[in-house]
Amino acid sequence: MRRLNTFLAIGVAGVITLLAGLSSDAVAHAGDPQLARHEGVFTLANPAHVALLGGVGLVAVGVVGAVDASLRVSTERWSSTRHRRATLAVVAVPVSASLAVASWAMTRPPPSPVAVAPRVGDIATNDHHRSDATDVAAVTAREQTEADALVTATKLALGTAGYENVGIAEAAGYRPVQPPTSRLVHYVNVTHLADPTVLDPAAPESLVYRSTAEGPVLEGAMYILPSLDSPLPDVGGLAAHWHGHDDLCFSTTTAMIVDTLGPDGSCPPGARNEVTPPMLHVWTVDRPGGPFAAL
Repeated sequence: MRRLNTFLAIGVAGVITLLAGLSSDAVAHAGDPQLARHEGVFTLANPAHVALLGGVGLVAVGVVGAVDASLRVSTERWSSTRHRRATLAVVAVPVSASLAVASWAMTRPPPSPVAVAPRVGDIATNDHHRSDATDVAAVTAREQTEADALVTATKLALGTAGYENVGIAEAAGYRPVQPPTSRLVHYVNVTHLADPTVLDPAAPESLVYRSTAEGPVLEGAMYILPSLDSPLPDVGGLAAHWHGHDDLCFSTTTAMIVDTLGPDGSCPPGARNEVTPPMLHVWTVDRPGGPFAAL
């Protein structure tokens, strides 16, 4: 009986852990509506996903162990080794299949940048505007070299400037344009926005920080073109995910992003919709979709 109670306790702990992870993930997505666009099915960098996986594992162990323990104290027929093994095999099949699918989803490589990132030309009017791809040819060796060089230069420049420390970034003129409760917070430098120079690793228009319990953690930069009709830099070809947003609502008093357009196509009171110029993320950490993945 003690064996049965032990496994039941493990199962209950798994359910509690799973629900805690689910609740935490729900809160994270409520604070950052764009989170699902740049997060995998199971992202181990997200503690909530770790809790979900841990909870599933505990539940699986608890169920299988409880079934085995129940059979051991059951009638002589069902407590026999043969019947216990057969029953456990039946239980183990769906459990193993579920764990295998979860493992596959967690380890599946992200889509190739070439496959998911069309070249931006004319800005389309949809929720997350991009142009239709008319050239699906692979990235050339020259374009890949340019793309790699931009990533390397950006990482080096951010490290040299000391922007891992958000206080240094703020002293340099970067200000948050999203609430601190967002999972990812963009800091924008209006001086760099007004500068016609583009793709300058020493002066990116925006820095991106992940909100953590220990404070903001730098995860990359974002280059923003001066205007909607600015020509796209011929750097990186299809490897560069130039994109834009036409569904963002900006506060009329703070200019911060406070929401996205509602079902009726309008912003909440005190906010207005603005279409952003083309922009390019350069991530300094591993992200699904690669170093230029859009949000």
